[in-house]
Amino acid sequence: FLNQPTATVDDAKKALAAADQLPAVAPTHPLAGGQSHERIAGKVVERATALGATDLNGQIAFLEQALGLINDSQVLQTARNDARSRQQQQAEGQRQQRLPSLRETLDGLLKNPRYEDVDAWAKSVRVQLTGIRAIAGADDATAAQAQQRAAELLLARSTELRGQRQFSQAEGLLKAAGEFAPQLAGLAAERQSLAAARAEAQQAEAQRDKVAKIDGFK
Repeated sequence: FLNQPTATVDDAKKALAAADQLPAVAPTHPLAGGQSHERIAGKVVERATALGATDLNGQIAFLEQALGLINDSQVLQTARNDARSRQQQQAEGQRQQRLPSLRETLDGLLKNPRYEDVDAWAKSVRVQLTGIRAIAGADDATAAQAQQRAAELLLARSTELRGQRQFSQAEGLLKAAGEFAPQLAGLAAERQSLAAARAEAQQAEAQRDKVAKIDGFK
């Protein structure tokens, strides 16, 4: 086993069984003492290190299996812990590399809001905000500013649509704005203005219908 170039955990298991028999059959053999387990563990670490060059997850799994055979091996525990640390460092590095891309995508969404498909646009904005906060922290200032900006854009466009008497679309944008920033300045006032404009339009329409009916009797 100690000379095998590609030892497996099963090979290690067989080698451990053989090593445990040595004291009875060959008590003077150099591996008949307690060092046999650590020698075998060292070979396992050597094989695991080779795996880690291309497959860190595979290295950790290999060492975990080996620890199931030699759970008191300091060599194996140290190798497993080192591999886990490298895995965490790699994951953090990948997360940090994603951050600029998330910020760039969010900036593009804010520069080109899709008011005609506000639900999909707002969902995309939230996805970027969630990703940024997962990496940069929940209190990331740029994410907070972007969220506020999204609400402001929606509020401004809703006001424009109210003026164009597109009340349903305006209401949808106001709803999305409130989800981004419930306490946004001007939001409550715009809701009132929209309700008043809609009521006025309905009254005007009712009056026109009434006049039309009267004219129809003439």
